Amino acid sequence: MNDIHIVMNAPAPKPNEQIKTAKILEAAKHQFAKRGFDAAKLSEIAREAGVAVGTIYLRYAGKAELLGAVLSEMESGFCGAMDDPLIWSTPFPQRFEIIMSRVIGFADEEESLGPLMAMAPYGVFDSGRSGDKVRSKISDHLQDGIDKGQLRAELDSKRSAILAHGMVEAAMIDHMMNRSLPKQQIIDELVEASTRWLANI
Repeated sequence: MNDIHIVMNAPAPKPNEQIKTAKILEAAKHQFAKRGFDAAKLSEIAREAGVAVGTIYLRYAGKAELLGAVLSEMESGFCGAMDDPLIWSTPFPQRFEIIMSRVIGFADEEESLGPLMAMAPYGVFDSGRSGDKVRSKISDHLQDGIDKGQLRAELDSKRSAILAHGMVEAAMIDHMMNRSLPKQQIIDELVEASTRWLANI
């Protein structure tokens, strides 16, 4: 009699497991932002999330990987803010205004973002490095502008995205940590700098 082999796809995560993961990430975000990387304890994160410490270890190897997951989720939020069809349909240099407003606005709404971004060097990420998703999305926008003749043809979109990301990230951290300049002034300065450097005008 021939053996019958049935190949099944891996089951989708159960809703309860997704809820647990979301609670763990939210608790970790709060504890890391409040206490810093070194002082944050997995036991406190587990208590706040309402799970056992072992439940965290089933998902993450330790604090560094958990921090990486928190930051990766926040990066996805930034990418989502830049992926609106309205943005993609807006030509450069006007697109800079929308992107900067969305990104700085997203940062403004998330109080824990400044301290968490400062901890990025401690994080361990599933793939790549902190900021890779955001840099990739910026690169896609820049390449779109180059292809449409709205940005300088000689630009390397990937290299320019790395530099642009660094410029925006530094402005965001300064704004979130110091609140020394009004949000609109930061946006205006980022738009002016981006236009002078990248736009084909």
